[in-house]
Amino acid sequence: MFATHLFVVAGLLVCSFFPDLRLWGVSSYAYFGWYGRLFLVVVGLVTPAVVWWYSRLPHAERESGPTNDRLYAIVAALILSLFVLAFYIFRARTHFLGDGYLVLAKLQEVTHFVQPWQAGPFLVQQWLYRTLGEITPEGALFVLQFLSVACGAVILLAVAASARFLFSSNRDRLVFLLGMGSGGYMLLFFGYLENYPLFVLSVVLFVLCGLLALRGVIDWWAIGIPSVLAVLFHPFGVVLLPAAIYAMASRTVVGRWFAARGSKIKWIVGSILVVVPVVAFVYLYMTNYVFRLALVPVFLDRFTVDGYHMFSFKHIADYCNLLLQLLPGLPLLLVAGFFLPVREMFRQPIYRFLLLAAVPCLLAAFVIEPKLGMPRDWDLLCFAGVPLAALLFFALADKRAAIRRLGPTGVLAIALCVLLLVPRVTTQVLPSKAIALFDNLSDLDRHRNRSVQDVVFLHFERQGDTAEVERRRAAFREEFPDVAWVEQGIALGKQGEADSAAVLYRKTIEYNPSHSVAWANLGVYFIYLEQYDSALTYMRIANGINPYNWSTYNNLGLAYYANGDTERAERLWLKAIEMNPDNVRARDHLGKLYQAQERVEDYLNLQFEIFELASGDDAPVKYIQMLGDLHLSRADYHSAAEAYRRALEKGLDTAYVRQKQAEHPQLRVID
Repeated sequence: MFATHLFVVAGLLVCSFFPDLRLWGVSSYAYFGWYGRLFLVVVGLVTPAVVWWYSRLPHAERESGPTNDRLYAIVAALILSLFVLAFYIFRARTHFLGDGYLVLAKLQEVTHFVQPWQAGPFLVQQWLYRTLGEITPEGALFVLQFLSVACGAVILLAVAASARFLFSSNRDRLVFLLGMGSGGYMLLFFGYLENYPLFVLSVVLFVLCGLLALRGVIDWWAIGIPSVLAVLFHPFGVVLLPAAIYAMASRTVVGRWFAARGSKIKWIVGSILVVVPVVAFVYLYMTNYVFRLALVPVFLDRFTVDGYHMFSFKHIADYCNLLLQLLPGLPLLLVAGFFLPVREMFRQPIYRFLLLAAVPCLLAAFVIEPKLGMPRDWDLLCFAGVPLAALLFFALADKRAAIRRLGPTGVLAIALCVLLLVPRVTTQVLPSKAIALFDNLSDLDRHRNRSVQDVVFLHFERQGDTAEVERRRAAFREEFPDVAWVEQGIALGKQGEADSAAVLYRKTIEYNPSHSVAWANLGVYFIYLEQYDSALTYMRIANGINPYNWSTYNNLGLAYYANGDTERAERLWLKAIEMNPDNVRARDHLGKLYQAQERVEDYLNLQFEIFELASGDDAPVKYIQMLGDLHLSRADYHSAAEAYRRALEKGLDTAYVRQKQAEHPQLRVID
């Protein structure tokens, strides 16, 4: 065990010299120079020395009689207090990982629409925002960080309370508490801005409820509560269903009846439970681009970005990095597993439950496509570390007596977890380190992180460092030529040169297959060519790359309309308006649809909405123009002239108004 510990420490030290390689999960000390590496070496060497010295004492393996529950409560309360204090003191000052700044912006804007997988967390965030904080950017930051810290505190409290019933020894209780409390996913609770703290909290509660239910401490139905919460806080919660079904069924009459059946019935039921999800998976993969593009490509295909597919070196390396980042003590715990009675353990319901919870989570983390790349989108997949940590640390504490002197293994594993958590937490506190980390991680997945470079530009603009902003913008334009190609394509399209624009869009897709705008604009091009099936395919791909985007819904609705599916087109345009109430194009498309279908009432209601939106002083020029068109269609030339005058003041092209005057001589706007 000591040799394995030292091997891992040596590995962390070596990796710290290569921050530019794909070692992002274990190279955190690279950002702290010699003093960081000195800290790693000293703590990495002192910890096993102290553990070895303690294990040699005569009383080290002797239990001290009956467990002192009061002493455990005091120690657990002290640990909880220290953790919460650390959560607050070392809370993140920068939020470059994941979608931190985007989550902050959405909350402070009190947006009308969020993606379905964000709806659960957003409702909680919004309620807290209105209850605890002022409606200001500072108030939004306070609420998100309060929620982060609070979730971490609840996790530690729940683990501490559960350990009290799961283990009879204070030593085993503390190993389980500190093991679960030091995993890499705990970075989420140091004031981290994301939607995932509530989801990870629900996964922890799920695992704990399963353990307690199978030990007979709580009723079997209690596990259903965190199961539902997990799904509400993120769709990935469905991966917990096999473990939930097993845990609940094994404690019911039906479960006991099934357990008593013969192997033939079990094989039939098991086959059904496997075949049905597989068939559903294949169907969705073949028919739904949103589902298909949410997964890492199995092999190289037209959607593969930077050669990244499921069996590529990059993906395998990222997955190993993720596992080691979430559980740095994993190598040491796996070595300990060789000494445990594994076959006997997995005959027990409690270990089968933990295995059923861990394996689907780990599999999901392997197949899910992180849109920002796994180095930056680690938080999306960090839930997979929870059941794995629970399985390993529970086995370590539960079966300690199976191996002589297995106890120190837990302490060494916890020490490794803390050793890697410390630099990761510190990086989020120091802006210069956070920028260096962001730059390195972005370079690993250049195309995926192209769209989030604006966050760094804004950071330096707020600091007044205009020279750095200009330097970065120039480097960005040079590094990502596809940005200019799409801009040129849009300009050419407005000039009527659709074929030339399409050439640039194809060039963009070949260079960067994840550029949703290029896919969508090619779809518009195929509508122009009246190739409606191709248009729909390209629009669906654009929606798969960037789902639940109002602009994409505008174009996708246009493609369905061109294919004759007016019902679906209408739903998409209405959804696009729900996402963005100022959406002019969707209302324009709907107006034409209602006129074509002679739906007078719907058309009038839509025009009334336009009238309301155009009446404000800050109304967009397009709505004021549409209001003028509405009055003109009703032969109300005076009102139409007033609307067009307002629109001209806001920048409407005079050629548009002159054309209207030529068509309607009664209209007098421009002399």
